[in-house]
Amino acid sequence: MKGVFVDGCWIDDPGKVKEEICLFFKKRFEEVEWERPKLDEVRFQVIDHHHSDLLMMHFDEKEVKVAV
Repeated sequence: MKGVFVDGCWIDDPGKVKEEICLFFKKRFEEVEWERPKLDEVRFQVIDHHHSDLLMMHFDEKEVKVAV
C-alpha cells in the first residue's frame, strides 16, 4: 500500500502522506484542556500513626497462607 485515504481522497505523495500521518497522531494524542475540580477546603479523614504503622509492617508467610 502506497498512500493514505484522507477525507475521501487518496493521497500518494510521500510528503503529504507523512504530513497527514503526523496530523493524525498529533490530533489523537493531544491533551484536551478542561477545568479540573478543586479540592480546596475539603477535609479528608486521616488515620492515626498506629494504623499507619500497621499498614507499613512486613507480613510473614503464615499470614499469607491464612489469607489465601
